Amino acid sequence: MNDISGFYVVTVRQHRERRVVDELAAVRVFAYMPAQKKLVRHARQTKEVVKALIPRHLIVWIDDEVDYHTTRNTADVVGYLRLPDQYGVLKAWRIPTEQVLELNLYEQMGEFDVTPYRSELQVGQAVEAICGKWQGHRMTLNAIKPDHRASVTMTLFNSKPSQPFEMDVRHLRAA
Repeated sequence: MNDISGFYVVTVRQHRERRVVDELAAVRVFAYMPAQKKLVRHARQTKEVVKALIPRHLIVWIDDEVDYHTTRNTADVVGYLRLPDQYGVLKAWRIPTEQVLELNLYEQMGEFDVTPYRSELQVGQAVEAICGKWQGHRMTLNAIKPDHRASVTMTLFNSKPSQPFEMDVRHLRAA
């Protein structure tokens, strides 16, 4: 393996990204987990958590064959992300440094949100729920909040609007 130094993508077991980064740091191998802050709602509680931007994958700097094998033999590491070269031989994928720096800058700027709300929806528009207990029901969109919540009202059987209630805007589409 000549000229092995560079950034590589490593596949790890599910939800073990942070643990692998810590284990590699203990043996002096630089590992980077692109992350994003995400609001998680559960049981009427909202908390902010840090999640991996690319689930099950880390970016690792490899200097020599020792780092290459140390990384591969770390617990919870499945292997290197491999792509075919010009001859069709599968080889570990080496990422250009510029792409890693670009990814890091976007993450720091907070521009990564893998679940953007549906920007085609407009306030006052008729919408339809596409999942959940209100699936198939038509509603009127009152407001879209930045945390992916939408305030909606339904028209009841007596033609009066219901009290406004909140839904996840990702569960709505234009009617």
